[in-house]
Amino acid sequence: MPRIWHSCLLLVCLIILGCMPAIKPVQFPAEPNIRVALLTAQERVAITATAPFTIYSGTKKKIVKPGASCRISRFNTITVQGVLWFKVVNFPVQIKAESNGFVSVADRTYRGYLEVRKDQTGKLTVINILPMEKYLFGVVPCEIGSLNEKKFEAGKAQAIAARSYALSHFNWFNHLGFDVFTSYQRDQEYRGKGAETEMTNKAVLATFGVVAVYSNQVIEAKYHSTCGGYTMGGRAPYLRSLPDTPGHHKSIKPFCYQSPHFMWRKSLNQVSFLSALAKIIPNFNPKVKIKAIRLERDRRTQRNRFVNIVTSRGRHKIKSEVLRGALELKTNFYSVNLTRRTITITGHGFGHGIGLCQYGALEMAKRGYSSEEIIKHYYSGIKLRKIY
Repeated sequence: MPRIWHSCLLLVCLIILGCMPAIKPVQFPAEPNIRVALLTAQERVAITATAPFTIYSGTKKKIVKPGASCRISRFNTITVQGVLWFKVVNFPVQIKAESNGFVSVADRTYRGYLEVRKDQTGKLTVINILPMEKYLFGVVPCEIGSLNEKKFEAGKAQAIAARSYALSHFNWFNHLGFDVFTSYQRDQEYRGKGAETEMTNKAVLATFGVVAVYSNQVIEAKYHSTCGGYTMGGRAPYLRSLPDTPGHHKSIKPFCYQSPHFMWRKSLNQVSFLSALAKIIPNFNPKVKIKAIRLERDRRTQRNRFVNIVTSRGRHKIKSEVLRGALELKTNFYSVNLTRRTITITGHGFGHGIGLCQYGALEMAKRGYSSEEIIKHYYSGIKLRKIY
């Protein structure tokens, strides 16, 4: 009887699974454009271009000579070279340079074109709209640094990670008119045309359209400077906490061992430490004495989760991430030594520790690992796929 029920149950499961639609991977018929927020909450912006450019506002347009300044105000005016052109502006406003020209705003030059729109408060957001690969031209050198032939595979790995991250964030801020921010503090560091190098552009083109996928979906390929020996796990199954060593064996030196951030120290006196605590702990008395500092560490990731501080007047438990921000520490991977006068913090790594470790990737490339091997080392169970 149990065998019969088991067979029936198996048959039902197969029928159900057979009727379910397969999850198809993200695929583009051609290279997509990405919308990058360059500036937000602006009262006014000044834009120019290296070639003749056209300003579009609703049904109106104006062709402007190279180098001329176009100023757009939140108060619905556009001036060109100091002369009022349009008093009641229809947003969004687009600025497009002709032929192979580049647009410029806030002392940086960009490929593609610019769009200026109002946010919910009436202030201006400047968005750079350009092809994905051209966007990566301005991201990869800012993230992985300069490349040479020995480091080239790390550049390719960085391009795949950056492309995957960007595509996984498509439409995240659709209500605001863009996909990603321009800074590493929110997304990825993007500095436009002026940041490009021949080698990093070559690394981008060598991986054109290639992304990392897990369960047929493009992954949010997070990355950071230096893991300090252990990567940090994330919610996604492809983001696991593992030793950053060949084969993930603990007894071997980590790939990022040569990073200047692999080990660091920060010392401060008790007065400075107490002043920092007063900024993050409500009603904290900075005139107390520190008796003990105890760390609650996640054994798997080696990162601190909470910091318990015992003072002459009580106990306080705070999140390690909060203390990290207050003391401007490089990471949550640290230990603390307390003396009567000083507090010495010894840390490992730089950044959140999730996903690809950039210094580790550079070392792997120098040792002969391919970009695919580097990517699969840092993102568990993924596959590489060309999606356009």
